[in-house]
Parts: sequence; C-alpha cells; structure tokens
Amino acid sequence: MREVQWPTIAAGRKGRIAISFPGTTEKDQGDLTRPWNYYVVASVNALSKNPTFVSNISNPATDPVHRGDCPGRCGNMLDFLDVLVSPAPDHSIWATVVDTCTGLRNCNSNPDAIGFDEDAGLFEDADNAARDMRGLCVKQVGGPNIGWGR
Repeated sequence: MREVQWPTIAAGRKGRIAISFPGTTEKDQGDLTRPWNYYVVASVNALSKNPTFVSNISNPATDPVHRGDCPGRCGNMLDFLDVLVSPAPDHSIWATVVDTCTGLRNCNSNPDAIGFDEDAGLFEDADNAARDMRGLCVKQVGGPNIGWGR
C-alpha cells in the first residue's frame, strides 16, 4: 500500500474489527491515471501481541473506484465511506463507497484514462471532481466472523 484516504473502522466482539478505505499501490502521486481500489480489512485478534489481518479489494481489480490523485475529497467521494458489522446472526461486514471512476471517459476499463477533470480539458470549471459516479454497497461473503457480544 502506498497511500490511503479516510479509513473507517467498526468493532465487534473484543479484538474483532473491520476497517475500510480507498487506497492505491502506485507510488507516483502525479500520475492522473493511478488506480485506487476500495479495501476492506478484518481481524479477529486485533488486541493480541501478533494480530492477523485479512484484506481484499471490494471492486474488480480491473475496475478501480478512482483514478489519479486523491486530494481533498477524492473526486467527490466526500464522506460517503463507511463500514459496519451487521447485527444479523452472521455478523457480516458491510461497507459503502462512492465509485468516481465510471463510464465517463471510459475510466473504469481504460488504464490510461484520467479519472477526474483536472488537466483533462473536458470541463470549463475543472475542480478535481468526478462528473459521473455511483454509490456501491459491499457485503462480506466469507472470512472471519467479527461478531458481537462477549
């Protein structure tokens, strides 16, 4: 991981946590095509001397949730990022994210696409904000049970 923005955290039973955040493994902050993915991380022993954390990206690797730099509110992701533990018996992890890398300029499938309008010359009022975005809901389908209770 090279850079992350706005991590969110949820806790279940003692030592059990979930963390979510947009992040990138690319180091060139000036690269306007740099892909960002949405990560969900979980631990069932976060308070132990040597905790274990498991993680995965919640979007397809070929379809990032953002491209380029992630200044300010990261292309209008704003604060619509969250993670929680379901009160349902499975205690699954749920998360939300705003995908700012969609169909406009083919950002989702073109690794050379600029993910927001800075220097793109496509909009008169370039403000680092995506013009085409969608909200996504992420649900855990396997892995550790974060759980509630004692």
